[in-house]
Amino acid sequence: MAHDLAAIRAALWQRALPAERLLFACLHSQLDALARTRLASCAAAVSAWDQVLRIAVQHQVAPLVLHALGQADALSHVPEAVRASLHHEMLRNVAAKATMRRTLLAALTEFGGEGVDVMAVKGTSLDLRLRDPALTVSGDIDLLLRQAWGQVDCRVHARVAALNAGTPVVDVDFERHPDLVMNGVLPVDFAAIWAGATRGGLDGAPLFTMRVEHELLCACINSARKRFFRLKSLFELAELVRLYPDLDWDEVARRARAWRCAGVAFVALTASAATADAPIVSDLAPRLGLSRTRARLLVALIERMSFSRLGRLHGGLRVGGKRIGRGLLLVHASLGVGGALRAAARALAQMGGNVKR
Repeated sequence: MAHDLAAIRAALWQRALPAERLLFACLHSQLDALARTRLASCAAAVSAWDQVLRIAVQHQVAPLVLHALGQADALSHVPEAVRASLHHEMLRNVAAKATMRRTLLAALTEFGGEGVDVMAVKGTSLDLRLRDPALTVSGDIDLLLRQAWGQVDCRVHARVAALNAGTPVVDVDFERHPDLVMNGVLPVDFAAIWAGATRGGLDGAPLFTMRVEHELLCACINSARKRFFRLKSLFELAELVRLYPDLDWDEVARRARAWRCAGVAFVALTASAATADAPIVSDLAPRLGLSRTRARLLVALIERMSFSRLGRLHGGLRVGGKRIGRGLLLVHASLGVGGALRAAARALAQMGGNVKR
């Protein structure tokens, strides 16, 4: 896999535009000497800085780009107007993350007072686990309650409704999170996630944290929802693997196979390793139970970024409220035939419901 990964990285970089290469080179919270040199070289080659700014904002990594360019001593290459915009995005995000933390603490305190078990999921969980939450932008707060809807009283229901309508939005789900099962496509075992979770706290308020191997798989699934090449997802996966070098890859593989997301995990981790230098095990594909033929197909699609550019990753024809474009090709390939058929059937059902409404 080491040789294959070098080939994948070379193919991706050869295909990428100068602005895209620079953005890939920024996907580190701490750059070593080699990474700093590479980023400085990429910065010197960029002329379309407005494109860099637009994609960085769209992919929720503008603060990270500013941080990385500063580490590489490459800000002199950035036009003053773009540099000012990046600084503005950084300051705005620092303030937003502080507000989100206060809102999260208040929600946890209230739920804890009602005896409800709460787990942070998705970006909220990663913000609490990774080095610096201010480097990436989050749209909302995601929480999962262990109890089912019918197991909590009306006070909790009322509070959930208020949080979902507030600012920032607190997205609260009961028992399972629809995003992490991709709206029913994946059989993610939330009982196993809760069983492996650790009870801790945030500034004294009770909060459960996922086992890191389960966190990694959930991040892979969320990456698939964002068509794998969202820069924020690539960075978060890379940081998670870098921070936890003693990951139990056998547990990752067991859960990936059980949750039918082995292809999703392979694509997400390989794409992150190729773009953001995330270290991964050398025999990832066979551990996940992927055939050589399927792994090669997925690699070929990764190398071509599903035939998309970063700036058009989520583009495509809008049908029933969904964007249907080439960026979905890799997602459906990662799910396998059965998963792709289930995803297509659910998408068609949702489109039909939207048309009826």
